[in-house]
Amino acid sequence: RNRRGFTSHNRQNGSFTHQARSNRCSRIGTKDFVKSFVSNMVADWKKELLDLTQICKQEPQVCYAAYVFGLSKRWLYLMRTTPEVAKLFEPLECCISDQFLPTLFKSFNADTLRSITTLPAKFGGLSMFDPAQTAPDEYKYSAAATEPLVRLILEQKLIFDAEDKVQEEVRLAKTSIATAKSDKFKHLQEELGNVASLNTIIKHQSQKGASLWL
Repeated sequence: RNRRGFTSHNRQNGSFTHQARSNRCSRIGTKDFVKSFVSNMVADWKKELLDLTQICKQEPQVCYAAYVFGLSKRWLYLMRTTPEVAKLFEPLECCISDQFLPTLFKSFNADTLRSITTLPAKFGGLSMFDPAQTAPDEYKYSAAATEPLVRLILEQKLIFDAEDKVQEEVRLAKTSIATAKSDKFKHLQEELGNVASLNTIIKHQSQKGASLWL
């Protein structure tokens, strides 16, 4: 322990300092420390996204897959484990809408099409969520899904005898989250469908096997 009573150590999977604890891609500590960490991570992801944008000029489909199934998953983890970071993701969203998407589609009107791309594929979109808008909900969903497990940790029981009950609570929480997400996307889809210029796109893209984007 140091003079302040905090443990300090460094390992491959995490580190402790007097300001915070790190674990993979998240920080727990003072607000200033967390803000600095998230801002630095966003800056790094922005650089990676700009590199991907350059490749996108020649390989748009490959870059789309790399973004959806790779790069975007990194900040999704951070959103789920760190509260109050939505505003810090705004520079990344600007890079997505102003740099990556226009290059991906050659011609892209952010004002009219960005909302559609945030929808999941089954709702006619591209699963390219706005990180600044998604962050609060992702943290809320994560907290709800892990609440039964957190409660067990806080109880500090020596014998765990309620495995089935806890598993059922987690299952119900995940089901509730999935329903909430689906309802949110359906509502957004309906709102966008009321816009004449977007109605045809959404209807076509919502059909199974449709691929109008790339």
